[in-house]
Amino acid sequence: MKNSEIHKGLDKEEIREFLSVALVKNFSGYKQPDYKRNYDAENPVLTSLNFAKQDLDCAKQKYYQAQSLFAVTRLIEICDWKEFDVSDETMQDVELEHWRSFIGTQEEYDTLIKKIESEKS
Repeated sequence: MKNSEIHKGLDKEEIREFLSVALVKNFSGYKQPDYKRNYDAENPVLTSLNFAKQDLDCAKQKYYQAQSLFAVTRLIEICDWKEFDVSDETMQDVELEHWRSFIGTQEEYDTLIKKIESEKS
């Protein structure tokens, strides 16, 4: 089974897909900016100010990412769902950049695993 098909036919399929992709993007999306830390010997105060601004920009980005991750995990919780790693059981889609997690109940996950195993045999 392709990784992109794990939610196919389930109730609220689009929401599950969105949450799954959002989780992956939040976990893998943050990249530490590659700031050039140029020290200006003639104006060390300006240098300190520039360094502080770069650090603040980085902290803001981490904060917004953490807020987004909290919102996604909270929505999963509200729907009485959990996140399940199915990367070992599914085939990665070439067109997808990242693996998706299965979002659903334990019962739905167990059903998915049985379906995948029956397709393999």
